[in-house]
Amino acid sequence: MDVYPIHLLEENWRSKFKEFSLVSFHVETVEGLVLLVASDLYGFMDVCHNALSKQEHQRIVAWIKTSPFLRNSDGIAYAYCELMEMTSEELWKKLGNHYYDVDKYSKAYYYYDKLLKIDHQNDKVLSNMGLIYLHFGQIDDGLKLIERAYTISRNESIYLQVLKVKTMFGYLEDEEELHRVEQGIVDFDDNNLSFLIWYYDRMGKYESSATSFLRLKEMRIRWIHVGSYMRYMLESKQMKAMEVILKPMKDQNSALYKIRVIETFMDLGQFEEALDFIDSYSHEAFTNFIYILESICYTKCGSIIQGVKSMNQVDPTRLKTNEMNIYYRQMAHLASFSNEISKEDEFYHRLIKTWKAKYRDLWLTLKYKKTGR
Repeated sequence: MDVYPIHLLEENWRSKFKEFSLVSFHVETVEGLVLLVASDLYGFMDVCHNALSKQEHQRIVAWIKTSPFLRNSDGIAYAYCELMEMTSEELWKKLGNHYYDVDKYSKAYYYYDKLLKIDHQNDKVLSNMGLIYLHFGQIDDGLKLIERAYTISRNESIYLQVLKVKTMFGYLEDEEELHRVEQGIVDFDDNNLSFLIWYYDRMGKYESSATSFLRLKEMRIRWIHVGSYMRYMLESKQMKAMEVILKPMKDQNSALYKIRVIETFMDLGQFEEALDFIDSYSHEAFTNFIYILESICYTKCGSIIQGVKSMNQVDPTRLKTNEMNIYYRQMAHLASFSNEISKEDEFYHRLIKTWKAKYRDLWLTLKYKKTGR
């Protein structure tokens, strides 16, 4: 769907429907906007223990259909109405999966927890909840949830998840089990291919990993693993072939594609190559985060002044939480070069604040859940 900048539509929604606006995150796609609107409204109804009135519902649909920011409003209006007709359980699952996919783990946890109170045998939700626990450092509890999900469903992809987690955290007693499982995989769906990409990378079989990546069907899963494929192609000096093969991904989200290429060069320690790649694009195509990456590369190459100039282009109000963490860390790093100790401390203080804000809500939820209070 053709749209004007999504952030303008998001700001328009927040200004016209302040009474519903409960979710504090920025969206980048029309689908994300639909989910933001739905999440705001269902969160509002959950807090108020009341359904939307017919007038409120009509007012929202009218706003969507007449919005000056959408060239084709029928699609988003239809998607919105479809969401509003879902059962609570269907919407919680959709929102939980959405927040999980975009790394909003506290929000994902909130919706998954509501689902599990109704259906405590849902293997997919249990598995994702387990991964959220792992993300926040609760290894034993996370592994137990994933193992419980496998006990319920005997799903092969969940078993592969159990093996992966046990291996990563040193719980796997028989390393040969990984090899036996890899040899026994016959269903090459995206979940199994994701496991194989991880396994081959771990074993140093990067060509096999790249081959597995090319068999992935779902674009969302491809974005998760594209860094591994890029690493193989860039290390083997196949930049042009990589760009041809990944053209559909670049066409879908050129900004994210550029960021992944830059990050891969940086992971390889090839900071000058990363800067050459950045220079191949006009500054009109830059995002805030690309300026941060450019600054880091300049700093690594010893060009501190250029690093400062790049950071001066960043609008921190448009950064996501993980990007903000990198922003503050880089600003503190740059401040250290000029012996501005107080400035350096200020940026580290802000960094710690963003971390605390990100983890506080979920940690409290886990704490009280565990103590039974």
